[in-house]
Amino acid sequence: MNEMDVAETQVPPADLVLDPFVYVPDMASKIDGLGGNARGPDGDYAFHTAYVEAAEGVAHFSVHFEGLAATQGTLNLRVHMLSADSPHARLATAERVALNRLVSGGGHYEIRFEAFHGVTYALYGGIIGDTDATAHSLRVILDRPADPNARRDAAAEARNTAFGSEAVPVPHLVSLGTPTLTAPVTQLATARQLKSDTVARWIKSGALAGSDDLGRWRAIYVLEALRTYGMMEPGARGAGMGALDHSVIAGLAGRGLEIDLVVPPGSGDIAAADNLPHVDPELGQGVTVRTASLAPLAPDLVNYDFIWTRWTADEDMTLLEHARFIEAAIACLRPGGVAVHVVDYDPAVMGSGRGFARQDVERIILLLISRGHDLAEFRIDPTGLLIDHRGISACGIICRKAPLRD
Repeated sequence: MNEMDVAETQVPPADLVLDPFVYVPDMASKIDGLGGNARGPDGDYAFHTAYVEAAEGVAHFSVHFEGLAATQGTLNLRVHMLSADSPHARLATAERVALNRLVSGGGHYEIRFEAFHGVTYALYGGIIGDTDATAHSLRVILDRPADPNARRDAAAEARNTAFGSEAVPVPHLVSLGTPTLTAPVTQLATARQLKSDTVARWIKSGALAGSDDLGRWRAIYVLEALRTYGMMEPGARGAGMGALDHSVIAGLAGRGLEIDLVVPPGSGDIAAADNLPHVDPELGQGVTVRTASLAPLAPDLVNYDFIWTRWTADEDMTLLEHARFIEAAIACLRPGGVAVHVVDYDPAVMGSGRGFARQDVERIILLLISRGHDLAEFRIDPTGLLIDHRGISACGIICRKAPLRD
């Protein structure tokens, strides 16, 4: 799956080559042959770039050693960030790579991070443990430096969500455990899940009027996931994207939430959106309905504490396009925010292309985990799947975006 840039609408400047020793110009690197000659207080120091601003969205620092030789030691790469509201640097992300592995890779390595407007970033390299590393030279490149001429109608803010401190449960990546709607994780829709007090409570609330069994499961899954992970608190800001689900909208009514309902252009839901009860006082004044692209996502869809999405195989997006959308939608969240996705699930062993097969869901999970996000355990109990007239079931995916760390 290719990464999608969802936060920058203009072509950024060319790669920016950074001096890896400018931050502490006289300090000797732990990699012989690099840096200055002075001994510094950081015995692990290898290099440290200046702080620079990156274009909003996904960016990469890459290191390029020439003549690197090493048989022991580990390179610790840390992306540090500085924002105007704090004098102290914070850790954006970090990765480690064995130096002998780096040598076998030609001395090149890349670290990915998410950039925010008004925040500057630097790449620090340190050597963990003893090393015999030597090198002739080092270049550090930022692939997407900020464009000072870029227009921004809305900017992603570099601060964690204030809602939902509950950890996403990940005891196992994939489990045969029985999924429930009382404690939702990433899971398939089964009939057994509808036999619980949680379901009875939502039915009694009146939010699920007119829904069939699979429709009830979809709505309750979203609502319970948002409740379980702390997103149904007054003041939380969320967005519902894709096919509209009136049951979810009704279930969120009267909770003091700020909700954007995002309908794709050309969708049949646009007409339905005109009839939504978004002017009902019970929904509050914070609910809006708008038309906006989901592929690519509109650049002002940012700073949400939570999002939920619903996709069916009858819509215009292909499976691959929707998988890319799920990855890209993470950029809409504040760090630490929660995404709840409900997709069509194809129970066929090899898949038929009418919905996500098990292997498709697992690929999405692995991709998001590789980006540093937390994915709720995937429970694949296939017993008693809820199936609609097309022979298709549903699968829910829960992801908590990686928070910013001090």
